[in-house]
Amino acid sequence: MKVIVKVSGLLFLFLSVSCYAATPETTATPAPAPAVTKPATQHTFPETLELGGKSWKLDNFQADNNLTLGEYVTANQTVNNWQELITFQKFNFTMSKNFTPKLFADKEAEELRNQKLKIIYNLISSNEQEAMMEFRVEEPTKDQQDELQRIVLTPDQRLVILHYVIKKSDMGETERKVWLEALKSIDVSKLKP
Repeated sequence: MKVIVKVSGLLFLFLSVSCYAATPETTATPAPAPAVTKPATQHTFPETLELGGKSWKLDNFQADNNLTLGEYVTANQTVNNWQELITFQKFNFTMSKNFTPKLFADKEAEELRNQKLKIIYNLISSNEQEAMMEFRVEEPTKDQQDELQRIVLTPDQRLVILHYVIKKSDMGETERKVWLEALKSIDVSKLKP
């Protein structure tokens, strides 16, 4: 089970219909269009990455008016069969002025608990523009994973989320430090649809 997609879908719905997405009175937002998968050559997401001491390949790219998504796996893995996964999400609409990355992280933890998953949630750091969080799914065993997220509110009030997830209930302190630094090293301004 790929909890990251299920959670992201719930949160996308939350962002789309809640007070956290700017209303038409505050910002002109284009009407949603049907999802369109763009060929990999029509975006600026990198085709390959060197991150966390490993090589990654872009295995899934999708974009529409609301969300741009890139999923990366290591060699011999796919987004349908993975042990480690990096995901870049860029929400292509403006957040309201009262939105904060911490608010998003707290809401995500609440949504996970509502799915009846036994989780450990840790807000590692936060300020007005950025939050780092970790959640570990401990039970049920088939859904175990440890995920780190860097949640960034860009200067133009758009949300970017960088995920690293591994199918273990605890990646361990050494790996956690490596991946926190790796996620911090990514220049989100270069991730454009």
